[in-house]
Amino acid sequence: MKSTYLVLAVASFLFSSCQSEEPVQDPAVESRPPNIVLILVDDMGYTDIGAFGSEVATPNLDALAFAGVRMTNFHSSPQCAPTRSMLMSGSDNHKAGMGSMFGDRMIVGEYGDQVGYERQLHSRVATMPERLGDAGYHTYMAGKWHLGSAPPQVPTQRGFDRSFAMLIGSSSHFGFPTINPATAFRADGEPVEELSEDFYTSITYTDKVIEFIDVNHGDNKPFFAYLALTAPHWPLQVPPEYLDRNRGRYDAGYDVLRAERISRAEHLGVIPRVDPNLFDPVGKSWDELSEEEQRDSARRMELYATMMEIMDDNVGRLVTHLKDIGEFENTLFLFMSDNGAEADTEVDNPTFAGQIGRSGYVDNSYDNLGNATSWVFLGPG
Repeated sequence: MKSTYLVLAVASFLFSSCQSEEPVQDPAVESRPPNIVLILVDDMGYTDIGAFGSEVATPNLDALAFAGVRMTNFHSSPQCAPTRSMLMSGSDNHKAGMGSMFGDRMIVGEYGDQVGYERQLHSRVATMPERLGDAGYHTYMAGKWHLGSAPPQVPTQRGFDRSFAMLIGSSSHFGFPTINPATAFRADGEPVEELSEDFYTSITYTDKVIEFIDVNHGDNKPFFAYLALTAPHWPLQVPPEYLDRNRGRYDAGYDVLRAERISRAEHLGVIPRVDPNLFDPVGKSWDELSEEEQRDSARRMELYATMMEIMDDNVGRLVTHLKDIGEFENTLFLFMSDNGAEADTEVDNPTFAGQIGRSGYVDNSYDNLGNATSWVFLGPG
């Protein structure tokens, strides 16, 4: 736990020196510890928000970043669940039970049931919500859990007072239909058999966190809210009204985009001056792609950017709500990605390739990309 609390303590000190443009404070909260909002996004690349060099419109995250501290030498695990186990426990991922998030087929060697590879947030570690609960905090969680699905392993058994959790690693952003079972979702530990018709991950998970905060607001206790958004993790899907939001924006291709990102990141001081030609990108260069491949890849980038913007819109919605109820000035925000950009493809991913082919509802034709019935990755470029 020491590493987790050190980060929180340092960040809290730094945050306390920053001033909001709209200081609104409920006098009742001035004498108590700060609220903590921890936002973890899924498979987001290092320069995918504006404050780190992106062209994607993320004004709400940028405002938080520029009013606070941007950590430019911050590291996570290269996999989802190991990062989440360290984040929730403050311990090495092996001690926390997540030496790998894959079974024996997916990792080198025969680990079997060796200590450190239990693939759950193990009971030998205490969790951050448990410790914060002991310190008098309300503890709330909405979004991706990925740290165990057996009854003793769900969020409400590991320190969260309230939770609305997707227990598995990925699902449709519209909930159902999905290649994963309906029982992947839990509300306060109980299976969710049916989701609302307007379910969409970034929107619904934010709704839940706001709902949890409001239930106990006014009792003069601080809260810890863990918003574990699944954007921009594949599949690349957006609500119908957002499908045209970034049309044509990436037609120049990802090689041009990479150079532009590097230039902006240098200007913002988040990376040193570098020669973009020194990079050895994964996959083909843009000019090596056929016209059809370029059109398809540009469309995927459009959808990825739109997922990022929807995510940012909802971060802004949460910030606005905390301002409206007088809690913003006493809230510490931490924002991070779990493991950086995904360079896999849906065809090569061993977990999902076969299931997608058997699902019967997936339509990955160009005109259908982004809809609930499509299931594509961003790709290696």
